[in-house]
This record gives sequence, structure tokens and C-alpha cells, in this order.
Amino acid sequence: MEQLYGRLRTLAERSHKLRAGEGIPGLQPMDEEVTRGFVLTRHPPPPSAESAFLLYWLLMVTPWPAHVAAHDDGPWQPIARTFGTLFDNISLNNTSLRSTSELWTSWAESELRLLAYARCSALRGRQT
Repeated sequence: MEQLYGRLRTLAERSHKLRAGEGIPGLQPMDEEVTRGFVLTRHPPPPSAESAFLLYWLLMVTPWPAHVAAHDDGPWQPIARTFGTLFDNISLNNTSLRSTSELWTSWAESELRLLAYARCSALRGRQT
């Protein structure tokens, strides 16, 4: 997820053609919160209903606007808001987005495989 964040941030900066020292509109103050949020994702607390829906969107490789995360005050909120802000600020052609979309889809595929494996293992455990 951190690698995806880095790539999306770079794309948003390229979209705005920012000069050195300039920040992405609406993003700069959130960096510290996002770093803390990534630490939480290593041992995540249970997500709220809103965060669970945004995590679903992340796994389905579906961007969302920043305002969607505004109603969630859980531990996932800074990451959800930051990703939404990045999605709002990226406007490049498909060729520029290809490597990031491939990274995102391969990450989502591996996470979905892990979820499917965990579910199958749990179901097998209940049958014995």
C-alpha cells in the first residue's frame, strides 16, 4: 500500500506540474497522519463500516473522491482521505497511468488471493 501511495503521489505531482517545494492541493498537512496510518495497517484495528467500504474499493481497484472519507473518524480515515485527495488530483493520459495501475491491480490480486485462502482454510477447519 505504501508503494502505491508513493506512485499516486508522484502522478498527482506530475498532473499539477509542481515546482520544487510546492505541494499537492489539500494534501501536504496529512503526510504525518498517513505515515501513522500505514503503521496501523501492519496490525490493523477492525475497520468501521465506512472504512470497510473504502478498503473494498481499494481491493476492487476503484478510485474514490476525498470527500467520501470525511464521514469516517476511525483509524483508517487519514489513509482513505489521502488516497481520495490523490485520486482527485490525478489527471494524466492512460499511458502515464499504466505502471501505477498495474502495481495497484497486482497488489489487489495478491490481497484477494490471501483473503480467499484464509476463508477456504477457515471453512475447511469448521468442517472437521
